[in-house]
Amino acid sequence: MYGENSYDLPIGLAMSLSSNPEALKIFINMSNEEQDNLIGKARETKSVRELQLMVDNLPRSYGTSSPSQK
Repeated sequence: MYGENSYDLPIGLAMSLSSNPEALKIFINMSNEEQDNLIGKARETKSVRELQLMVDNLPRSYGTSSPSQK
């Protein structure tokens, strides 16, 4: 998963990913750069709902293929 230290993952993002197994699988398969980008976007969200929508859209954004291969 993300980096060497799981503490780098914001708690809200971790909770949102844990509620969406498909999005979690996509996140795990992202490159470190893609994970960093998503984490940065997560830190900029203004609400829990906005963060959840971002996570819920991961499967649509990346489909079933590995994000690193896009």
